Amino acid sequence: MPVTWPLYVMILWAWHWPMAYEASLRLEAVHDAQHLSFFTSALLFWWPIVSPAPSLHGHRHHALRVAYAVPATFQSQALGLIASM
Repeated sequence: MPVTWPLYVMILWAWHWPMAYEASLRLEAVHDAQHLSFFTSALLFWWPIVSPAPSLHGHRHHALRVAYAVPATFQSQALGLIASM
């Protein structure tokens, strides 16, 4: 969990950097890499919350799952605010 959250945020913000975004619009391979990185980072991010498979660390309490997910909403809102300016 301590690695996947920052990785998810970094990938999301990096692809919204104007130069990276413009490259994804111009080159199909970059666009494909963008979507692959979105999918992979989102899968890693949501895995601890959804817990589709038994974990090595046992069951995570629901409050911990919420505490893990809520800050992601704030960073997404910040990204949306900055992108709309």
